[in-house]
Amino acid sequence: MHKRMYSFIRSKLESVISVVVVVSVMAISPTVCSAENQLPTGQWDNPFINLPQLGKPLPDSLGLVEALSLVARDNLALQASLKRIRASEGLIVQAGLRPNPVLGIGTEDFGGNISGFGESETSVTLSQEFDFWGKRGGRKNLAKAESKEIQLEALLTAFGVHATTVERFSRVVHAQLRVTLSIEALGIAREIVESTRLRVNKGATLKSELLFSELEFERAEMNLYQAEAELKTAKTQLSSLWGISVTDFSVKQSSDGLQSFPELEQFRALLNDSREIHILNYQKQTLTARLNLAKTDSRPGITFSGGVKRLESINATTFIFGAGIPLPLFNRNQGLSASLRTSSDALRLEKELALINAKATFETIQRQIALLVSRYTVIEDALLPKTEEMFNTLKIAYSRGRIPYSLLLEAQRKLINLRFELNDINLSIRQEIISLELLLGVIIN
Repeated sequence: MHKRMYSFIRSKLESVISVVVVVSVMAISPTVCSAENQLPTGQWDNPFINLPQLGKPLPDSLGLVEALSLVARDNLALQASLKRIRASEGLIVQAGLRPNPVLGIGTEDFGGNISGFGESETSVTLSQEFDFWGKRGGRKNLAKAESKEIQLEALLTAFGVHATTVERFSRVVHAQLRVTLSIEALGIAREIVESTRLRVNKGATLKSELLFSELEFERAEMNLYQAEAELKTAKTQLSSLWGISVTDFSVKQSSDGLQSFPELEQFRALLNDSREIHILNYQKQTLTARLNLAKTDSRPGITFSGGVKRLESINATTFIFGAGIPLPLFNRNQGLSASLRTSSDALRLEKELALINAKATFETIQRQIALLVSRYTVIEDALLPKTEEMFNTLKIAYSRGRIPYSLLLEAQRKLINLRFELNDINLSIRQEIISLELLLGVIIN
């Protein structure tokens, strides 16, 4: 009887496991990924805009929006980026300033004593260099382009901080659920210990089975302790983003699940302005401004001077006027201009390479997410319900002495592992989405 029951249950377990192999190669269910999300606008907009303002004290339970609001308010990296932007604005002002005039005083034809100044000639002049050919405008344009690069760096910092916040928030959600699952696993292990103890007291099974069940209970206790420690670590890492280190809060998880998962193919159009291409576009603007300035600097400026000259010998005063212009015989910025043009050609090639890499990265992320979503769907809809049903059947059969403890332990571990795997897949999907957001410069809801 026991052998027939054991063979029946074993075959059922194998059939449940085979479901994963069959369904995992199927396409993703349309109900999972066919949400009609509109293509987001505002690529490379600041991800922290339009967040609510939070007061103090902090709420005991934080949602993702509240966590992002705290980071937007208190994160030091974001504050430092704003300072760098303001510093770059001063360089634009500096680039637009004219050269200072030069005051000159000179004395000629005087002797070695005080009376020798009777035959001297003293000149007082004021000279001013003038920027023709658009030189001042070229300097301002370069300073503005460099300032835009600094603003881009600040924006990329904001995206990085946003991604880190979402990733750490997701880790807290993951660790929080892991604690809950560990508590549930501990409860299951406790039930089996109590059931095994009753059977041992009745003489229906060996004491070794009680020892095995107690070891499994201790293992569940250890896993719970580790999960609680991981939760504290995750909370500490999250709260450090807004400048404190606390663990006395919980986080709220969205209940939408995979039913609101976006269709990723709609984001392919954003690849033409993906992260590296976006950076190279700004570098191209700066390089163009440098090249234009090099061209205008190759044309000489003109210095005008004027003043008065005192002729002591005839007791007369005259006016003087002069102009100076450099002769561009040797240095016409030809080397710098050639270097900048070659750098511009290199940027063009780098953009082509960046687009190829972006497409490869996008397809890799898309494929990985599809596999994760497919596996999640299989476990949640097919494997987990059947495993739960099988475990409950085995638990009843074990309490009646129809199967050995080893089979119940195997089913118990499969059930617990599946629940933990769902939690792990959820985190992996979120991490892949974050990578896609950093690549494309959009926030994917």
